[in-house]
Amino acid sequence: MAKLVHPLSDASIQRLVIGEKKTDGHCKGLMVERMKDGRIFWRIKFKAINDAGELAWTRRSLGEYPETTLEAARKAHKRLYKALESGWSIDDAIKGNGIFEPGNNAEDLDLGESFGSVFELWAENRKNNKSSKAHNTDCQRIKNYILPHWKSRPIKSITAADAITILKKVYQNTEETSHRICALLKDLWSFAKLWKKVDENEMAEINALRDIGRVNRKNFDAITEPKELALFLKTLDGYKGEVVKIALTLSAHCFLRSTELRYGRWSEVDFEEKRWNIPADRMKMKQPHVVPLSEFVILQLRELEKYRAGDGELMFPSRQSSSRPISDMILSTAIHRMGFEATQHGFRATFRTLGSEVLEFPNHLQEHQLAHAVKDPNGTAYNRTKHLPQRLAMMNAWSEYLECLREGV
Repeated sequence: MAKLVHPLSDASIQRLVIGEKKTDGHCKGLMVERMKDGRIFWRIKFKAINDAGELAWTRRSLGEYPETTLEAARKAHKRLYKALESGWSIDDAIKGNGIFEPGNNAEDLDLGESFGSVFELWAENRKNNKSSKAHNTDCQRIKNYILPHWKSRPIKSITAADAITILKKVYQNTEETSHRICALLKDLWSFAKLWKKVDENEMAEINALRDIGRVNRKNFDAITEPKELALFLKTLDGYKGEVVKIALTLSAHCFLRSTELRYGRWSEVDFEEKRWNIPADRMKMKQPHVVPLSEFVILQLRELEKYRAGDGELMFPSRQSSSRPISDMILSTAIHRMGFEATQHGFRATFRTLGSEVLEFPNHLQEHQLAHAVKDPNGTAYNRTKHLPQRLAMMNAWSEYLECLREGV
């Protein structure tokens, strides 16, 4: 039989002995404890998401009895649970916003509208004043980096410090994007204040240079951090437009230059040998190049074949003419619309950086696969067929690494 827990009273609290705890039968998770020095403290126990993303029991103090009365502790308990159910973080619910003020009632707690709902209003209002390309890119940045943290959280509970914490994490992966998002949040809060969704523009006092960091403009064209790359690959999953989506996927896995990729022909692909043979006239160094095809890339090419029109030779024909490839800017533009500061060409730097720093691929294999004209110790220049078995193993390892990032493994 379950133990019956009676509601606390002032008399029962005062009878507590050293080390004794009592739970309030009136409020689940609310308890008092008498410490070794004789003082009595309120505790609250509840389930919430921890830093590891798991649902776990969490404990917090509500203050000391009798300064915090029984009635005040129960009201604080109700307000805390209401705030947590409405999307507030644990720290914000505990630290302030009137949650634990003794005179407040749970029913009077004005949580206001969620960030997600205000974001939708802002986006709808803003789209008529911006080009569709710029608007979609800006909204995607908010969806990528901010919405996962604040979607259900009342916008009134969000502070500039909360924003800076997130923006600093974004800055570590992509400096320019962190500054762009900062500007967007200032605009969103200005809109929210105008429409009485918040009392003050919390974001107005953020100084991006001081509070986030200086932008190094040399790094704009490439994604070189694993977390940023994982987010890109996951976002690419939802891209509308299969041919461009596959072209970007192959860009990440094969890191070819734009001309090498866009002008690709089906006759160049040898599925049996698992090779893509690119002729010299499309290569920067005017030497033929071989791309060993990973198992993942072969599956992508088979998928791309489904969109092949008749005997069309180009792998990525434009919509206007099957004899012309997609335009030079379409891939980088697609990346920008997804909210990332990178270019199609930048995946070469992505491979070079992460291939060296994370996967520790041998330098000479990377240089060969990038088709760089670097001579070996014997003075022999680039050879398109050199080290092909090792390069194939490297390409398979690279594709496996990207897939692990995409799947969050």
